[in-house]
Amino acid sequence: MEKPVCAVATPIGHSAIATLRLTGQNTLALVENIFQPVKKQVPLHKFPRTSLLGNIIVNNETIDEVILVPFVAPYSFTGEEMAEIHCHGNPLIVKKIIQALYKSGFEPARPGDFSRRAVLNGKIDLTQAEAIREIIDARGEIELQKAQLMKEGSFRKELLRFRTTLLNLAADLSAELDFIEEDIQFQEKPEKLKIINQICKDVKTLLKNSEQMQILRSGYEAVLMGAPNAGKSSLLNYLIGKDRAIVSELPGTTRDYLESELQISGMPVKFVDTAGIRKASGDVTEDLGMKRSKEKYKESDICLLLVDSSVSPEDQFLNEISDLLANNKSPILILVFNKWDIVHEKWRVAIQSPAKMAENLILSGFSEDVVKKIVMEIHPVSVKQELNTEELRERLSVLVEQLHPHTGAILLAQWQKEIMEKIYEELLKMADLISSDELAEIIVSHIQNSIDLMGELTGEITNEDLLGRIFSRFCIGK
Repeated sequence: MEKPVCAVATPIGHSAIATLRLTGQNTLALVENIFQPVKKQVPLHKFPRTSLLGNIIVNNETIDEVILVPFVAPYSFTGEEMAEIHCHGNPLIVKKIIQALYKSGFEPARPGDFSRRAVLNGKIDLTQAEAIREIIDARGEIELQKAQLMKEGSFRKELLRFRTTLLNLAADLSAELDFIEEDIQFQEKPEKLKIINQICKDVKTLLKNSEQMQILRSGYEAVLMGAPNAGKSSLLNYLIGKDRAIVSELPGTTRDYLESELQISGMPVKFVDTAGIRKASGDVTEDLGMKRSKEKYKESDICLLLVDSSVSPEDQFLNEISDLLANNKSPILILVFNKWDIVHEKWRVAIQSPAKMAENLILSGFSEDVVKKIVMEIHPVSVKQELNTEELRERLSVLVEQLHPHTGAILLAQWQKEIMEKIYEELLKMADLISSDELAEIIVSHIQNSIDLMGELTGEITNEDLLGRIFSRFCIGK
């Protein structure tokens, strides 16, 4: 067993409960130095996986009443002796207990130390360790589901399938060498190529699908855009359920964009409230805000374009927005007519007729090309009165559902992708060697290279540099 280490496993700050984790050689004997059970003192290893009530006592001073759970090797997460201390979540108490543990012989745990030991001791493989990190860091429900599938072994099963096929091929090639003079029928070249090409195809598909699934980590961006006073900030506040943006009757209140993230259809969606777009105002700060609004539009996946429906089409002056829509690739665009509770009569009539709506949009400042080019969803709402706002929220949910990839793809970390790409390169070399009738032992050496790379993915073949890179991204205490 390695040296004993300890760490706080819960976030720093005031809370009802904090959890400290301990693992390594002589963990239970060391913690007995500062833990006094309420009942008669007994060796902790006699009570594995039992919650024991007691006090942490240092220099005859009671630091806190705690619950301690001991784990005996190899029946623990790390495979070593372990213990968990559940204390009150006052940072002062946590700090005192940690200091007492250091004095007892524990060292500070490094990021990912517990998971790294679990891998090295064969309690989990490296794909499961990576899945644990993904579970902790997942930003959306779908990403969380993918991480849980990885922890259950979805990626490992694929690797085992690839490895089994390659091992069978290697065995066949080796047998050819051993029994070259025997009258035994082995696989012909087309059959060997078929096997390699199929694995190549599967690995390439796995990598391609994983790349598409990266959106689960980054999420989508929905920009709220429109002229000043159209109600963008009010809509942002409504969607996130709190007053995130300042709302004012004065135009130009929002000088820079504000961002807030929501979960929609299991995906993280960042809503961006932008500065109102109009002709240059002469105010340097406001003009810079409008420039940034246009930049955010270009980066967005969804645009909620707000129009003040209480103002007549002729008084909208949306030319600046029209130019932006005409000169850039449009994200999904939803036209939101806000203030529908005090709607201008021309808009009330126009919404019944696509031709009349197009005419009014042109009167508002949109060019004919823009009106023809973009198929705009139209949603009449009143954010202030919460009129039709839930329908708009439901529509956003449907759009996000349609955007994200529906596939059983595996979500790979960057280091996993890099190794899979090396495996793909080895497979391509195998195909070329088989095609050119290269010696069987050379082909087998590339098969072994691929199998070794798969071993790095699962942790069966350890690479200290790789392990350091992987576990440095974990939180301390995990």
